[in-house]
Amino acid sequence: FERALLVRRPPENQWLGTIALVAHADSPMGRQCIAALLAGGAAVVGLESGATAADRPSAPAYRGIVCDAADKTMLEHALEQLTDAFGGLDMLITDDLSLMESCLPLLKLSPVQGRVSFLSPQGQALTVFQQMAAILAPDNIRFNAVSYAPAESERAARLAAELCGPLFAGTTGALIPVHGPNLVS
Repeated sequence: FERALLVRRPPENQWLGTIALVAHADSPMGRQCIAALLAGGAAVVGLESGATAADRPSAPAYRGIVCDAADKTMLEHALEQLTDAFGGLDMLITDDLSLMESCLPLLKLSPVQGRVSFLSPQGQALTVFQQMAAILAPDNIRFNAVSYAPAESERAARLAAELCGPLFAGTTGALIPVHGPNLVS
């Protein structure tokens, strides 16, 4: 029985009816986040640097948009495409604060509580990002951060997606390190 509990899978379709935006969608970490979100039933828009159709997930609930998030015009156009295709935004997985700021108006309108999972490589100062939770809380937007060692990017990606799920519905302002078996940073 205990082993069964340990290998229990997250509930299928935990994100059914929700819309997620994933930055760096054509990176290995972005693909991991997208796979987890799609498996949970979310519709996902991925901001890509220029992936070909062969590199994109083939799921009908996925839309890849070539976009340099640093280019405000491209980003505005990408967010328009997102809202035209899916109607809004509920979840954001990113490592870019300016992208997050651009998405805040859409996240504030989420009928199912806006959520942000912020990914940051190990060693970057993340205490500032915890302050974002206090800033976003009045708008009912959850904000959590994952700090990871490069060798743990797959686990960090899955955790970033899971932070948007119902298991963490009452969690905001969390900074979770994913450093693997080598616990010394």
